[in-house]
This record gives sequence, structure tokens and C-alpha cells, in this order.
Amino acid sequence: MLVPARCTQCSATIEVDDAKEAGICQFCNTAFITQKAIHEHHTHITKNITKNVFSIDGKTAEDFCANGDTFLKLKDWEKAQEAFDKAVEAEPTNYKGYWGLVKTWTENFTDYYDVGHKEHIPRALNLSSGDEKAVIETQYNEYQKRCEAIAPLKAKHDRFFKLFGWCGALGVLMIIAIGITAMVIGLLAAEGYPVNWLTLAWMSIPVGVFIIGFSIGLDLCVRADKKIDAYKKEHFGESEEDEKNINIEKTATNTNDKTDNTNNT
Repeated sequence: MLVPARCTQCSATIEVDDAKEAGICQFCNTAFITQKAIHEHHTHITKNITKNVFSIDGKTAEDFCANGDTFLKLKDWEKAQEAFDKAVEAEPTNYKGYWGLVKTWTENFTDYYDVGHKEHIPRALNLSSGDEKAVIETQYNEYQKRCEAIAPLKAKHDRFFKLFGWCGALGVLMIIAIGITAMVIGLLAAEGYPVNWLTLAWMSIPVGVFIIGFSIGLDLCVRADKKIDAYKKEHFGESEEDEKNINIEKTATNTNDKTDNTNNT
């Protein structure tokens, strides 16, 4: 019986007699083994079906993941997320899209405070297997260890920042209250009422206390940030300052490119 097949040499679509062990391609005159030619045809059809079902505008999940990995290297997190979101949309059963989103949300495992990635990591683990799953588990476990190491320093920073915020809010309320009081005293003095200006002088003391407290709170926040940055640089070989320098260089490069394009135009 004649069945569809695919030449193993020129990839032309042919018909073969499945009762025969071999044949000759009518297009390139190359001999082929019948079962291999039939298998080649089935493989080709399966790939086309997969590409049509799991694709968006002709691009597969693999294509979107490749784009996402490129944006990760460029530290363009927004575009990386768009690429991996499309990969998940194109093929929801492919672990690579979810794993890419984990790397994007954590900024390639440098953001130790992110929680958005946690909805994607279970899917990446469940859909992966074998060596791929082992790689994911190894990298993610290392990331979690870093998060746990940073957590106590981050908690201290948050306490200082909360103190800084309360000092700021209290200081604003003090300034408003003193301002209103000074205005009332001034109006009373204008109407001829006796005013004790010493009261207003005493009221300036809380303002000084606020300024001192505000300054101390700000200094504690800055010190906590520096301590976290130093810890990351010592243990992980990275720091916020390095990230800032990279972003500055990236911005400068983009600006130079735009200037060159404008001059060329």
C-alpha cells in the first residue's frame, strides 16, 4: 500500500510502498529505507502541528524564550517579561517560559526581596524534568540561601526606615502646629492683646528635636543600605553601586547611539 513519506536526502514529499524495505526518490534519485522515510514524514508533520498550535504570529515559545534571554542579558526586565509572557501564552506546558519569568521578576536573581516570582517557580519545577529540573532546583536554592542571608539586614533597614518616616510625619505636624500658633499669636499682637513671645521661642525647641531625629533616622537608613550593599559585594560579588554604574553606562551608550543616528541623518 502506498503511504506518504519524506525523502531522507532532499526532504521531498513522496509516496512509498510500505511493503518494501527500500526505494528510490523520484526527485533526487537517492536510495532510502522505507521505514525511515515514513518516520521522517511523521516527524515533519508533528513539528508543523506543534508550531501552528503553540505559536503566536508564527513564533514559537522557544523563539520568545530566546528573545527573553537576550533582554535578560541587557537587564531590560520589562521587555524580558513581555517575551516570557508570550512564551507562556504560546505554549503553557513549556517550563522555559515560567523559568524565564522567575529570572525576570528576581532581576536574574539579584533582587532578594521580590515575591512576584513565587507564582511561577512551582510551574517551572512541575513542568521540567531530568537535568533541566536539577538545574532549576540548584539555581533557585542558591537564590533562596542568599535571600535568607540578606533578610536580617533588610529587617533592620525597614525598622530604621519606619523610624525615619515617623520622625518625618511628626516633624511635619509640629511645623504645621507651630505655624498656626505663630499666626494666631501674630493676629492677637496686631489687635493689641498682650503676647508672651517667650512661648513662641520655647515652641521652637521641638523643631530642633525633630531636625535632629530626622537627621539620625536618615543616617541610619543610609548606613543600613551601605551595610546591605557591602554584604552583597563581599558574599555574592555584586552591589547596588555596580548596578548603578552599569545603568549609567547603558544610558550613556544609548544616548551616544541616538546622537550618532541623528548626525548620520
